[in-house]
Amino acid sequence: MTDAVLVLTSRLRAELTRAAKARKVADIAALRSLLSALDNAGAQPAEEPATVTEGPIAYAVEFGQAEVARRVVSVAEAGQIVAAEIAQRRQQSQLLDQAGRDVEAAVARSQAKLLARIAVDCDFSEVL
Repeated sequence: MTDAVLVLTSRLRAELTRAAKARKVADIAALRSLLSALDNAGAQPAEEPATVTEGPIAYAVEFGQAEVARRVVSVAEAGQIVAAEIAQRRQQSQLLDQAGRDVEAAVARSQAKLLARIAVDCDFSEVL
């Protein structure tokens, strides 16, 4: 991850700790979701592992093949992920409003505002 992305993930983790201590369930869900999405972006594409086709360990993965270095997540990729998470919550709040579910809509709006505030604080404001 680049320095800007590391700053963002560090800030998200700090906010997650604060939200957990304050028992803010909705904030915890939003922060975990974004952290997971950023972490998943660093995963390497799945490849077909070399396997042993005969003997007592047939089809077992060879030693060390499951270990791969994570991909570097660029600022642009992280920005797209942050924007998608915020957009998803904003769209969700609109749909919930239309369905007359005001409380759930307010929660989704609150989550979007939290993620947007963190994005601005970490210089990811261009994604908003």
